[in-house]
Amino acid sequence: NSPPSMTATVIVTRQLPADVEAAVLALASDDLKVLYHKSDDPLDRATLLEWCSSSAVVGIYCLLTDRIDAEVLEACGDGLRVVSTMSVGYNHIDVEWCKAHGVAVGYTPDVLTETTADLAVA
Repeated sequence: NSPPSMTATVIVTRQLPADVEAAVLALASDDLKVLYHKSDDPLDRATLLEWCSSSAVVGIYCLLTDRIDAEVLEACGDGLRVVSTMSVGYNHIDVEWCKAHGVAVGYTPDVLTETTADLAVA
């Protein structure tokens, strides 16, 4: 658990498109810290766990390649409110743990629907 005096933190596990990156980083303030892994390579698990356990994490924005299991979620402490993934699926997130602890899970279920249909027609 994180001490109440720590700044609320959002973890972003992968590089974002430039316009989204600018919007996310603009949210950073004295009241909100953004820990941003600005790389197309996956964030290594040790760093993810360190970020989770050393910050007052309120949100995680991840990719399908990031395993967000009970170990990671518990390392975030009681302040975690949301885990959102930039993917159609969410099998890499321990959804049952999130449900049991009141943590919302977000994903992009229809993001590839039109692209897949276009490819099928072509």
